[in-house]
Amino acid sequence: MSEGRLIRLLVEGERACFRRSEFTAALVSYDVLPPLSAIKTLENVLGRQFQYQPLRLHVLRPIRFSKEVLAHPSGARLAWVLLDVAYVIEALARPLGSGGADPSIGFGSFLGLPSMPAATRLLAPDEPIISEMTRSGSIDLGWLPYCRATKGLTTFCRLAMLNGLIDLNRSAEELMLCE
Repeated sequence: MSEGRLIRLLVEGERACFRRSEFTAALVSYDVLPPLSAIKTLENVLGRQFQYQPLRLHVLRPIRFSKEVLAHPSGARLAWVLLDVAYVIEALARPLGSGGADPSIGFGSFLGLPSMPAATRLLAPDEPIISEMTRSGSIDLGWLPYCRATKGLTTFCRLAMLNGLIDLNRSAEELMLCE
């Protein structure tokens, strides 16, 4: 999927919880915005009339966690949430069907849980991305959900972050594991 328009979406908020499915009793967040959540954010904010392929995720602020008790339909739940998050999602947007309109902000979004709203803004192509993580070195992020494969299976990818940048523009064989 090399054709399409390159978009850069800034997503930020006070708190985020990108829930790890292997924890059932507590809400435990991944360390960063997973690629699957990035795709859902793009769909929620820019609309579903495009197919999105995330290429790079920029982590703009240090990874910090807080232990909190959150209200949940089944009662109060212990949660490990991220604090003061900001990301730039760089992705290709390809129109689905015959529509050729450019993506534009039209909807709201949240950072993993509906109680954690996100502020979003499209960045201009020449607008600099300023990150506090430029000297963070290499961080192994482990396996993160990448996309929904056929038959409802989730594809996972093993990712690392180098100085605040997560490069998703690598070969599928290098990144993927289906579960």
